Amino acid sequence: MKTRKKLFFFLLPLALLFAGCEKPPAAGLPSQEEVGELETLYGKATEEVFPFYGVSGEAREEELAAGIPVPQTREIEEHSFSPVLLFDVTQNPGAFYGIRYTAVLQDGEDPTVLGRELYAQLEDACGQPDTYPLLVNRISDSWKEIEKCQGSQYQEEWLTDNGKTRILLQIGFPDGETSTVKITYCYEQPPASGLLSEEEIAAVEELYLQPEEAAFARYGIFPGEVSEEQINRGVPAPQLREVGGGSFTPILLLDMSQKPYRFFGVRYTAVLQDGEDPTALGRELYGQLEDACGEPDTYPLLENRLTGCWEDVEARREDSYREEWITENEKTQIILQVNVLSGQISTVEITYRLYVPLN
Repeated sequence: MKTRKKLFFFLLPLALLFAGCEKPPAAGLPSQEEVGELETLYGKATEEVFPFYGVSGEAREEELAAGIPVPQTREIEEHSFSPVLLFDVTQNPGAFYGIRYTAVLQDGEDPTVLGRELYAQLEDACGQPDTYPLLVNRISDSWKEIEKCQGSQYQEEWLTDNGKTRILLQIGFPDGETSTVKITYCYEQPPASGLLSEEEIAAVEELYLQPEEAAFARYGIFPGEVSEEQINRGVPAPQLREVGGGSFTPILLLDMSQKPYRFFGVRYTAVLQDGEDPTALGRELYGQLEDACGEPDTYPLLENRLTGCWEDVEARREDSYREEWITENEKTQIILQVNVLSGQISTVEITYRLYVPLN
């Protein structure tokens, strides 16, 4: 008995010692150094990513698609956030592209205070948001709705100084009793440039009439986090495109007439603010499309054709002006549209969509 007692009292301090050595939860938003470490893992496979985050074992494709939970939580503003590793399952093996931290607030807890604090911290660290200006349910425009726990999900985005990581802050209400606050750090693809090439148009054509999941996977959009209202207006995708000196956000177009919703095109939109004149950008794109596709195929009697309305565009007369082209294989309609929304805001759009001939 004495030997057992001695052994017990010898092992007890060791157990307490090892328990005290357990790594405490990380605290606060990821530091600049942590984001730098994250960026070194972009594009890597699970074999390299799992050990870094303390994840063991292997994962099936459906598990990668749902996200891989990390065992250790992160404490941010006195709330526990659960990390999930994000992988692109369109590649084999799945390529790592980011990490999402989620806090679940229950029993009717108001997410406004936590959301405002995180918004302020991200603004201090990264400056003004880099959110697509016409995104539905931007957090910065929706604090009153968030306070009332109305709507489904609100979002704001920032880009790190080096342009490698996009940070998303999301506040959602999955049911009447629960709200979620999510912070995602994910890979930001370098902007593509120029009009879509023949190969890129062919890739768009392969997606025509495919279900929304296929289009979301192709354009790097998080599945299950897009509201019906946003789908109705078009779903912004992360990779920007530089064309003619303008920065364009890709917007996925989905047919909502029946489920599953079907992809029928992509619209690239540049938002010009503070009274910037859209004429120069519109003329540049018109010239490029004419060089690539020849004379427009626009219906001759269409009102507000760009070819006859450049003076109206320059005068900022509020209206929509457009021209159209059809690709040689007659699968895709290309639409150039300039929308003067007010004296201060206008948009320039290039749309590649399924061509449906009128019989």
